[in-house]
Amino acid sequence: MSAFFPIDYLELIWDPIIVRKSKPFSGRVIFDHLGKTGGMAVTSWLKASLGSGTVTDNLMGTHSDLIRRYGGLYPIICAHINFDVELDPRYQYLTLLRDPIDRVSSWLFYADNTVPDTLELAKHKKAAREFLRSDGEVLSKDIVSSISNYYVHHFSQVQKISGISIESEIECAMTVLRDYQIVGLYEQLPQFLSDLATLIGLPAVESIAPVNVTAHRLPVDRLSPVLRQRIIELNQQDLLLYSEVVEWRATVERIENSEPFSLAEQSLVKYELNKNRILTTLDVSIISAVLREGLYVQHGQGLTFDVDFLLTKEVEDLELGMHIYDSDRRWAFGINSTILKQSFKLLSSGLYRATYYLIADLPAGAYTAGFAMNEQVDDGQMQKLAWYDVMCDFQVSHLENMIGIGYSNLPTTIRLKQQQLPESFSFMADDNRLRTQIGSIVDNFICSTNRAGYLIFGPYVAIAAGQYQVNIYGKVGAAGLTGAHMDVAINKGANIIVGAALLGQNEESKLISIVFTLNNFCTDLEIRVWVDSESDLSISSIDIQRQS
Repeated sequence: MSAFFPIDYLELIWDPIIVRKSKPFSGRVIFDHLGKTGGMAVTSWLKASLGSGTVTDNLMGTHSDLIRRYGGLYPIICAHINFDVELDPRYQYLTLLRDPIDRVSSWLFYADNTVPDTLELAKHKKAAREFLRSDGEVLSKDIVSSISNYYVHHFSQVQKISGISIESEIECAMTVLRDYQIVGLYEQLPQFLSDLATLIGLPAVESIAPVNVTAHRLPVDRLSPVLRQRIIELNQQDLLLYSEVVEWRATVERIENSEPFSLAEQSLVKYELNKNRILTTLDVSIISAVLREGLYVQHGQGLTFDVDFLLTKEVEDLELGMHIYDSDRRWAFGINSTILKQSFKLLSSGLYRATYYLIADLPAGAYTAGFAMNEQVDDGQMQKLAWYDVMCDFQVSHLENMIGIGYSNLPTTIRLKQQQLPESFSFMADDNRLRTQIGSIVDNFICSTNRAGYLIFGPYVAIAAGQYQVNIYGKVGAAGLTGAHMDVAINKGANIIVGAALLGQNEESKLISIVFTLNNFCTDLEIRVWVDSESDLSISSIDIQRQS
């Protein structure tokens, strides 16, 4: 199957007057939590005020997946969001921004001093520490997205997904922020809390308890001049965006009337689902995508996708990707050349064909395949060149009917083979199959405690008919073995096979060795040692050995 797409470049024009939009399902809220802006404190306040059944934990994930997984359960979603689809008009969006230099400084010291020492976070800690110690000279690609123009990349991504071409990423980001219901400033947190309380009908608060505070950080004015200048250089776009947001907020406050906005004032409006996303740029034109095997494929069959595209400029480092969605628009699979550790560098302009090979190891059903292209630019950042949600359709079928339960059809067989029961056992005193009624475990011994009762019982093992020898090892204390005895029992202790008093330990620390005979197979062989309150005894292990 193939698809052909004309490339359209649209010009975006917006009215500078801010209008509050009525949205479908407007009782639902998404808090777009930006790193180191006080978002965890906001989430904690909302959960404490509205309950864990109304507000999610602080989540992390792609926008579409967060809505799919949590939107039906929680009216308020709080999350670090990676935008893979446009803003959903059924939700009210809100966020908090912080002075970019202060935010980056806090993030760096947080990563260096507060983040726990785990394998998962080791690269971030090391990269933040090297950046701080070198006054910004050493910048790892592991942290560049977190400390360089973080705001602009985050918000402009939403606008790029829409397929609308705008010259400036700052314009893209500002366009998206104008669609947020509340855009607060960390430096004016009381005003943000007041706006949020009005939006969702909570009592107004002046402050909230801090959460996840950065430890041992320097204020911005105490950073070295070189380090501070380096952070400024890395955040030129964020600084311009932040300045524009501050000015925009002041304008909005002047033009708004005195009537507070709240969700109660909203009414439901008709909402149609968005069409498939297409992002195009002047740098690349995807001409066609063809699945060689056609529309219908079998489970486990090889799939071959040919994607023809035209580069209109030289690309230094091209990343090729693909994504497969199922009929419910869930992301069934995604891959790119970076994950595969493949490299396509120094490509001149011209016509190319990218061929993707994979196996249709998918549940039966209908699927779509889409393709994406990015260019890795300076400081390790990715510049999107093209994204098509859907370019090919195909259906996967299974040769056999489902033989199990669930949505996957897994090849399965069951075999049964009788095993020989063990003929010998060895149990250390701290084995959880040995138990005690009155003893205590000290240095791998079960020790008496001047109380009467079973010092040890268990292990309740299955054992075949035959003759066996039981050896109990341990040591006798100064008070001796007064009243200590043992027995072998089956049937939950109801049938005692053999018993004897403990007389003392030999040179091998053996307390007793006794032989018993089982006439029939049993499932709960039990060895018991009884002591009275004057017994001074410690047991280290028990052995059971077959004799014939």
